[in-house]
Parts: sequence; structure tokens; C-alpha cells
Amino acid sequence: MSYISKSVEQNISELNGNYAAIHDELKQLREVVAEYQVIFQILSKLSESSSIDISEIKSDISMLKELIFIEKEGINKVGSSIVKSETIGAGDEKKSITINLSING
Repeated sequence: MSYISKSVEQNISELNGNYAAIHDELKQLREVVAEYQVIFQILSKLSESSSIDISEIKSDISMLKELIFIEKEGINKVGSSIVKSETIGAGDEKKSITINLSING
């Protein structure tokens, strides 16, 4: 009986380790997907319009930079968040952009 319970405990421990590794990989994939979504958003805006609104492209690039910054700084723990506000443009074209990114489990 003792051998069986040790074997079961070892299997459970290995499964928990595998689950944690898979969970970490999924978090990293989500970050990469978010970056690619912004890149495709920029590319689609560039390809769809004959007159390009630079302020929209700048805001997308800022968002991409922020996502990359978050990845590099290691802000990837569940429950952590970051808020980034930026104002672009001037006069009537002035826009305020706020990015609120939070990591949920």
C-alpha cells in the first residue's frame, strides 16, 4: 500500500508541475497574441484607408510599446495591473488615451 500511495503522490506532483508550466506558457502566449493583435490593427488601418490618420496609428504604436514594456518589466503576475495615460495631437485633434491592463488568472 505504501508504494502505491507514494507512486500516486509522485504522479500528482508531476501533474501539478506540468500544469504550472502549461499555465506559464499560456500567459506568455496571451502577451504575444496581444502584441500581434495591435500590429495587425495598425497594418489594417494603413491598408484600408487612402488618407491615414496618424494620431490613430500613433496611439496603436503607443499601446504596442506599452505591451512590450509590460512584458520586459515582468508585470505578469495574476492580479497586477498598470494604467498608462497619454495625450496625443494638438488643438481640436487632441485625444486622450488611457490603457488599463490587468492580468487575470
